[in-house]
Amino acid sequence: MVTDLNLLRVLDALLATGSVTAAGEQLHLSPSAVSRALGRLRRALDDPLFIQVGRDFQPTPRALELRGPVSDALAALLYRWRRLLTAMILIGAAVLAPRANITNIDNDLTA
Repeated sequence: MVTDLNLLRVLDALLATGSVTAAGEQLHLSPSAVSRALGRLRRALDDPLFIQVGRDFQPTPRALELRGPVSDALAALLYRWRRLLTAMILIGAAVLAPRANITNIDNDLTA
């Protein structure tokens, strides 16, 4: 079982790019960090996930099976995270900033 959501981001990037280097660039991680994350994923899922074939990095059937669910889960988390942040900003603005009185602002600017 994968308990680190960052590992799912790595898997998603690897599936999208097919390259440790490109996945690292997409995630702003070094190739060695991506390789270490892939090692953790392999152990957690008990599958190699990707196999080196010549110069290509081919996903295993298990990796391909996970592509949709991982992508969907990350998209749902991102959507919910953005909604939460928006709500926090709106609540913070409502609590921290008293309602502005446009008349007073106009009077202050013309004085």
